[in-house]
Amino acid sequence: MTRIVDLTLPLQDGLPAPGRLVRPVVIPHTTHESSKNYKQGTPDDLLTFNTWYLGMLDHSGTHIDALSHNNPEGLTVDEMPVE
Repeated sequence: MTRIVDLTLPLQDGLPAPGRLVRPVVIPHTTHESSKNYKQGTPDDLLTFNTWYLGMLDHSGTHIDALSHNNPEGLTVDEMPVE
């Protein structure tokens, strides 16, 4: 039986990054309050929403180096078996 343990770190603004790598940036983009200005929905029932800007490298937070990271012939992360 295969057991998978999720060690994922929560993605957050300023998550520590090793060495010269840039820390992730997670900032509000649109809030429910500011989205009221778009006047979506109906006057009696406005459609509001919340969105975030995410900027990060592929080595941010919890990650796995795909075999293709160091080998042009290696498997990409979506081709690697979970085992």
